Amino acid sequence: MKSSKILVTLIILQILAQAVFAQEPPPAVQQEIQQAAPQESQQAAQGLQQVAQQLPEEPGDPANTVTIDFGPTIIGFAIGALPTGDDIDLSAFGFGAQYERQIFKYLSVAGRFAYLGSDIEYKNKDSKFEMDLSSFSLEVHPRVYPFGGSFFLDGMLGYANVSIDLKGQVETDKGPKNATISISRGYSKYGGKLGWRADFGEPGGFIFEHSYGYYSASGFGSTMGKQASKEISKKSGEDVNVGKDVDDIFPLFEDWLFVGGVRVTIAFGWRF
Repeated sequence: MKSSKILVTLIILQILAQAVFAQEPPPAVQQEIQQAAPQESQQAAQGLQQVAQQLPEEPGDPANTVTIDFGPTIIGFAIGALPTGDDIDLSAFGFGAQYERQIFKYLSVAGRFAYLGSDIEYKNKDSKFEMDLSSFSLEVHPRVYPFGGSFFLDGMLGYANVSIDLKGQVETDKGPKNATISISRGYSKYGGKLGWRADFGEPGGFIFEHSYGYYSASGFGSTMGKQASKEISKKSGEDVNVGKDVDDIFPLFEDWLFVGGVRVTIAFGWRF
C-alpha cells in the first residue's frame, strides 16, 4: 500500500512538471517511476498467483462428485446381528447419497441424505410389539483437503428424524389390549470424519471414497417411551406405562445406530 502511494505521487509530480514547466521531470524522478512500476507489477502478479492456488488444480478439473454410500447398509447388517437375546428380533437396511461441490482446491461443501429402516419384534411377559422403525437425515458437510489431494477432514451438521409404527398387545388391569400407534422424534446431529477419495485414473470419472468418524445427537421433546405410553393409554382408555421397557432399549438405537455413533463410509460414485 505504501509503495502504491509513492508511485501515484511520482506520477502526479511528472504530470505537474510537464504541465507547468512544459518539460520532462528531472532524471531522478523518472528513475523513481521506472523502479516503482516493476515492483507494483510484481506484487500484482504474486496476488493473482495466490488466488490461483486456491482454485481447482487445473481449469478443466471436475468440481462435482456424486456418491452412493453403503455405510448405512453395513449398519443395517450390524443391527440384525446384535446380541439382543430372546426378547427382540431385528433386521435392517440402509443407504446414503451425497453431492459434493469443490469450491477451492482445499475446500468443498457437500449435501447428504441417509436412510436406515428396521423391523423389530419385542416381547416379554406383559407386552408384545412389532415395530417398523425408520430414520432419515439431512446433513451439510464442509470438507477440507489439507494437502490438496485425496485426504480430507469432514465436518457435519444436520437434522434427523426417527419414526416408529408400532402394533402389538399390552397387558392391562382388564386383560390384554391391542394397540396401534405412530410416533416420531427429531434430533440435531453433529460430528466429523476423516478419510480419502480416490480417482481411478485421471481426475474425473469413477471414484471410491472411504472414511471413519463419529456422530452425536440431541433429541427434541419427549422420549419414544413416554410418547408410546401416552398414545397407548389414550387409545386403550387405561393407564398403560411401557415407557421404561421402550426407553431401556431405545437409547442404544439413538446413540449408536440410527442417529449417532461410529460412522464408516464405503462409497462409490462419479466425479465430473
